Amino acid sequence: MVKKKFGRIINLSSMSVGLLEEGTSLYSSSKNSLDTYSKILSKELAKVNITCNTIAPSMYNTKSFRALGETVINSSKKKLQIQRELKLEEITNVIEFLFKKESGVITGQTIYLGLTV
Repeated sequence: MVKKKFGRIINLSSMSVGLLEEGTSLYSSSKNSLDTYSKILSKELAKVNITCNTIAPSMYNTKSFRALGETVINSSKKKLQIQRELKLEEITNVIEFLFKKESGVITGQTIYLGLTV
């Protein structure tokens, strides 16, 4: 990307960063570190036309998501502005938007899907 002077880096974080749930300290702090890493990297790579952003989806039906159990899922769902599971297309839509050449001025951002932080 640096040689071509163009690129898009999109990292995936989690709603857990914004929810600040007990019992998620290690996971949430690692995802928060990814957010900070992306912001710093966006500054370092801006001069070579590379953007770096983070997407933090809320609830998406995966094996690890289901493993949380109904009690945790329902408790977390109540804290979201959009209180439902995301569709894959809703996540990929944001990814596709950030990959576009026309999105070249969007960098260093964390985009939360379904949650206001």
